[in-house]
Amino acid sequence: MLKMHEKSRKSADKAVAFFSSHIDENGYYPAVASDLSCYYKSPMMFIYSGCNELANRILDSIRLKFMTDSGDFELSPIIKSAKQNILNIGIIQMDG
Repeated sequence: MLKMHEKSRKSADKAVAFFSSHIDENGYYPAVASDLSCYYKSPMMFIYSGCNELANRILDSIRLKFMTDSGDFELSPIIKSAKQNILNIGIIQMDG
C-alpha cells in the first residue's frame, strides 16, 4: 500500500502533467484562460516541480499579455482581473 507522501507525489505529478499538456509553445493556456487569475500560480507550481523552463515561458507570456508600460498587470486600463480576489497576490519580479 502506498504511503501518504507517495500518493501526494503521484497526485502532484499528475497535476503538473495535466497543466503542462495544456500550455502552448509560447507559454499560453487555451483561449478560455484569458484572465491573469488563470496564470498567476502556474509558474511556482512548475518551479517546485523542477520545470523551470516551462515556468519561465509562462512568466514571459504573463509579461507580454498582461504587463502594462507602468509595470502593473491588468486586462485593460480599468480592469485588473475578472476575478477581483487576486488583486492582492503581491509583486511578481521578472528579469526583462
